[in-house]
Amino acid sequence: YDDAQQVFDVLHELAPENSAVHSNQGNLYLLFAEYDKAIASYQIAIKFDDKDGGIWLNLSMANYRKGDLKAAAADYLQAIQLAPDLAQTHSAYSKLLSQ
Repeated sequence: YDDAQQVFDVLHELAPENSAVHSNQGNLYLLFAEYDKAIASYQIAIKFDDKDGGIWLNLSMANYRKGDLKAAAADYLQAIQLAPDLAQTHSAYSKLLSQ
């Protein structure tokens, strides 16, 4: 984890406005259950690329794991509006959010 975080620190210096850097850092945080940090990273990524449905989906999952179902559902809807194919590949997640 620490080694990966050091790589992200360097990447932030090299490409501070690269949405993929922020999104992938969010993925790292999500893997280690650091949901607030993951959410913050995804939100920064969205500032640089708000048309990437995958980032919105990851933000939705971070909010879901944090327990914020309302935000998770809203983020999921944004994700499938931007990338309708995500609804099909994540249909089980959609059903989970609708309960």
